[in-house]
Amino acid sequence: MIPSSLPKRSNLCLVTGVGLFLCILAAEAAAQNVQRLFTSPEQRAEMDRRRTLNLFGVQPEEELHPDLEALNQGPVIPDQAEVDVVYRFQGIVRRQDNSLTLWLNGENLSEADLPENMEIFLSENLLRIREPLTGQLFDIRPGQVLNLTQGKIRESFSPD
Repeated sequence: MIPSSLPKRSNLCLVTGVGLFLCILAAEAAAQNVQRLFTSPEQRAEMDRRRTLNLFGVQPEEELHPDLEALNQGPVIPDQAEVDVVYRFQGIVRRQDNSLTLWLNGENLSEADLPENMEIFLSENLLRIREPLTGQLFDIRPGQVLNLTQGKIRESFSPD
């Protein structure tokens, strides 16, 4: 005698398998639609071409042959008046060995790595920066930003 529950179990497995297959197809179609929302057919073709070239370690032709006219013009150097010298002082720490580490513009620097125009005053928790051309002194504390070109100090959380 065959138990009556056997056909029900096989039907359940079949329905579950078909449902899982349909979910996978729907997810794949949704992923393709998302890509289509943000790229044109030409962009997708270019991405596919670059992906294929990258698999074989081949650079695209435009990267192999740069624009020679642009190379002959030399580097683009911005006007010195347009470039602001900005220092962001994020913090200072005295380590167990009495060495100092400070964070300036997102980089950690030891006391020995400081530029010549900077000096640390740990007792007052500040960094003194001397403007090289005029000799003007600026004292900034952690969380402050100094625009040396403009001679302005602001809090890091305040808008530019």
